[in-house]
Amino acid sequence: KRSHEDDGAHIIEKLDEAYQVLSGRLQHEQHKLQTNTGSKDLSAYADSPASCCLSTPELLCQNSLSERWQDTFPPADATSLFWDMELLKELSSVPLDELEGLHQVVGRLSYLLDSALKFSLSFSSRPPQMFSPHQKISWTLNAWTSMDAVNIKIASFILEMWFNWHESMWACFPDFVKNFSNFEGFDNISSALPHMFIQPVCASTVLQIT
Repeated sequence: KRSHEDDGAHIIEKLDEAYQVLSGRLQHEQHKLQTNTGSKDLSAYADSPASCCLSTPELLCQNSLSERWQDTFPPADATSLFWDMELLKELSSVPLDELEGLHQVVGRLSYLLDSALKFSLSFSSRPPQMFSPHQKISWTLNAWTSMDAVNIKIASFILEMWFNWHESMWACFPDFVKNFSNFEGFDNISSALPHMFIQPVCASTVLQIT
């Protein structure tokens, strides 16, 4: 019988494979765009066997296609926030004064941390600065033995990640956040969720403007 850890590793592996394929495709299309810079002749794209799946700059300027592209954000944002929630659940479970245990947990989560970061930067609408703590934790892990007060640094990064998670929840899913405790089945969610959502000032300002 497979454990939750095995299932999680399998999902992460599949996500990473999908990311590698999409990343390769993106690089291929970027190269073709550079080759055709300044020309409106898009005949070069017809040579590709996957030309039916390509998106040219002209097509992306059409409102209908732009709206469809934006429609992909909610699922990607939800997935991004889910991965962060799982990371925070694990990172928050170890006493920060146990350096050896903290090092083991951060090391064990390094692959998930990297996969979550790549997925979020590639597919979600969350701005890159939301993932600053992810990168800082990775850098800290690589230089663990040469840094002072490493546990304090990790603690600050975890707090920053929590803050960014709350801010993103308000930005991406404000209606859900306002009523999350009223949703049926909320009490059965296995992942760690806060008892209340903190609304950062910037998120409150954006909601008032919109």
